[in-house]
Amino acid sequence: MRNAQRYSFIPIDVALGEASFRPYLPLTLIYQQSSVITSGLLDTGASVNVLPYSVGVELGYVWEQQTTVLSLTGNLAQYEARVVVLQGVVGQFEPVQLVFAWTQATNVPLILGQVNFFMEFDVCFYRSHLQFEISHKSLTSEYIFAVASYLMHQCRGRKPLVEVIIKSDRFAEKLKNNATAYCGRVNALAKLTVGIALQKTSNIRQLSVV
Repeated sequence: MRNAQRYSFIPIDVALGEASFRPYLPLTLIYQQSSVITSGLLDTGASVNVLPYSVGVELGYVWEQQTTVLSLTGNLAQYEARVVVLQGVVGQFEPVQLVFAWTQATNVPLILGQVNFFMEFDVCFYRSHLQFEISHKSLTSEYIFAVASYLMHQCRGRKPLVEVIIKSDRFAEKLKNNATAYCGRVNALAKLTVGIALQKTSNIRQLSVV
């Protein structure tokens, strides 16, 4: 991968030997004037990013002020969760906007999942070498079409694994800005595809994450 940065797996329990190594990524989370240096578990099987309760409090979030509700599944289904948006800084890469499910669970690691960490970064695992590489996504025609297709797929109401109750206007605006920069160099079909996606996105109030 171009401009990739490499990291090592971290041992969680030395008694388990190599089986205990996990891909934890060091990063800095920023919300307003507060920042926290932490590490997140790269979990390709997680639908969303998950922020532990204690980390959210350390960043300055107040639970009662977060009104966007999110329902998690699996072991976290029993805990309430709220949607929070913050800045994340990974290595020497530019800051990115990350959307988290802030859970009331205290015994859960910070999880970096499909929405939206793996939408912002490409990751390549070398498990046999206990290492992984990460690079920021590149803006390509494939990316534009993939995001547009994803948005339209959600509009068709497929059966979700989790329900993210969130206005997607912010995501639509980001997609529009990216598309504007790219679509000056691609054909009218790309413009039309993104335009349809944005038109549908502006009316979404419930985004199904699958």
